[in-house]
Amino acid sequence: MNQAEDVLGASPRMHDLAQRPAIQRAMQTAKVIAANDGVDIGDPMASLQGQHYIKMALDDALNTAQQQGIGKIEQGAIQSAKTAFVKELERQNPAYAAARNSFRDMSGPVNQLQVG
Repeated sequence: MNQAEDVLGASPRMHDLAQRPAIQRAMQTAKVIAANDGVDIGDPMASLQGQHYIKMALDDALNTAQQQGIGKIEQGAIQSAKTAFVKELERQNPAYAAARNSFRDMSGPVNQLQVG
């Protein structure tokens, strides 16, 4: 663990990001999503699992923004917060970045030659 990271696993940059309203809302939503999954994540910033739930909450916020009446400008701000959050999450946890890249690579359209 990098010395700049605290014992909870959140870097100073992650703590700064946690001050953004979009991240704060996502932290609350992450607790609800986790609870509905039967998981107690406590402080979502304190673990990789909790931070992943925050990332999923940000995904949901962006996926349902239009239905919630959130305008393009606010959607852009949420996307900006998510991008910064994920970048820091992946910097702190290279294995998380590798897993996301593997998932992305495996989720691509099936090559026609692979079908046959």
